[in-house]
Amino acid sequence: MTGAARFDDRVAIITGSGNSLGREYALELAARGARVVVNDRPEDGGAPRVVQEIVDAGGIAVADEHPAGTPESARATLDTALTRFGRVDIVVTSAAVPPQSPIEDTLEVDVLGAFHLVEAVWPHLVEQGYGRIVTTTSPVALFGSPIEARRNPYATAKGAMVGLSKNLAAVSLRHGIHVNVLAPWGRTRRMSAMPPDELAWMQQHFPPQLVAPVVAWLCHEACTVNGEIIGAAGGRAARLFIGETLGFSSPRLSVEELLDNTAAVLDPEGYRIPRDQDEELALIRQRLGIGGPA
Repeated sequence: MTGAARFDDRVAIITGSGNSLGREYALELAARGARVVVNDRPEDGGAPRVVQEIVDAGGIAVADEHPAGTPESARATLDTALTRFGRVDIVVTSAAVPPQSPIEDTLEVDVLGAFHLVEAVWPHLVEQGYGRIVTTTSPVALFGSPIEARRNPYATAKGAMVGLSKNLAAVSLRHGIHVNVLAPWGRTRRMSAMPPDELAWMQQHFPPQLVAPVVAWLCHEACTVNGEIIGAAGGRAARLFIGETLGFSSPRLSVEELLDNTAAVLDPEGYRIPRDQDEELALIRQRLGIGGPA
């Protein structure tokens, strides 16, 4: 594209934006002209600080300290955007609880916080025929980790964001809305327990400010990406995807046949990437040589 990517007259709600990755998203979008609702927990005190940073740099923002997790809080955050700016165009869900938090806190903030906010904002995006939504997953939810295996609530919560976003994306384009998932690597507060040398390495190679341009790209009106998982780390953006192999078929499938053909089940040669459940079913029917339902 020619010229700078701007967000003039766009309004963005960014949860968890008082610190770490979310703060960088707020600063990036505000620097490009967006009016930003900086949402974070009141006990962190980060939202007012980030708003002040944005204002000092000549941008426009408002702090919102309604904690993520309930329908009431989600509607209150939406009301902040509508009262102050009159609309909402962009939602980025970046709120997360600290490591080792109780499972109920993790699911409330990381899962229900995103779900309820998207649920509250969705009708407004549909009505105006435009919107951009970016949720946050984690590589641990997609690929697993022997370290995070001890903290299953976090991986579970981040996996839920893929399910939420993929299903929204299946219907979003008809309303002019694009929905994507971000899988970032960046030095955050969650890593505070790491040894100092590892923290310094993370900050050197995966600074959070290098994730922010990826978020801004997914939020821009010129971006056509929808229903994707995008990895962001160290100045690199990449597509992460769920594919389907050709597999192994038999009219009288048995355990013995599967044991003999495990390699065929797993062989990635000729894989496909279904856009949604219907396309996946069409691939299954094609490979089985069967028609659709009567």
